[in-house]
Amino acid sequence: MSEVVGQTQTLEQSLNKTDLGHNIYEYRKLLIAAVIALVVGTIGFVIWKQSVQSSHNAAAVEIFDFQTKVWTEAKAQKIPVDELMSLFRALPDQAKSAPLMLSLSLEMSKFLFDQGKFAEADEVLKSFEVGKGSAITGTFVAFQRSVILESLGKNDEAVALLEVVAQNKDSLFKPKLYLEIGRLSLAMGNKDKAKTSFEYVLNNYPNDEYAKLAKLYLSEVK
Repeated sequence: MSEVVGQTQTLEQSLNKTDLGHNIYEYRKLLIAAVIALVVGTIGFVIWKQSVQSSHNAAAVEIFDFQTKVWTEAKAQKIPVDELMSLFRALPDQAKSAPLMLSLSLEMSKFLFDQGKFAEADEVLKSFEVGKGSAITGTFVAFQRSVILESLGKNDEAVALLEVVAQNKDSLFKPKLYLEIGRLSLAMGNKDKAKTSFEYVLNNYPNDEYAKLAKLYLSEVK
């Protein structure tokens, strides 16, 4: 015991010879606590990463099973739309909005749209929030949903959706986005927004194929 006390006293004497050493000794408990916190935080981060990866893997399995067992049967007209939608709704939210699900959701939505199941077609794509994540994903989802929403008589929602995508600097097909915003606005009687949208296409993309259409639509705005 006396030997340990002697070592502690020697350590304190050695550290106290310099200001830095003195501070290290004085705040040794805080330093130890900080190290422990760092270690715990690191372990926690590793566990969290593993959990996320596990969740992604689980979602991938869910999507694969749905595609091979449900969607394949639905396309072959072997299960009714009601059953298809029931099984789709049973999927975890993480699977419905996973990037791996995008192409399947777009295909499934078009399948439902072609059958006149507009509400169901829109429901399939609602899991993808166009204002978050990839601008490419947002663009394709917004275009397809805008067509569906127009068929549902929800032009205002279609315009709002397209505007969210258009405001993203990385979004694709800007001329088409603004042309559609203008066309839908014109259909709702909002001539000011329609005119602004068509002029945006003409002023910023004068040589684009959509500029010709914008010019034609603009002639209808009086």
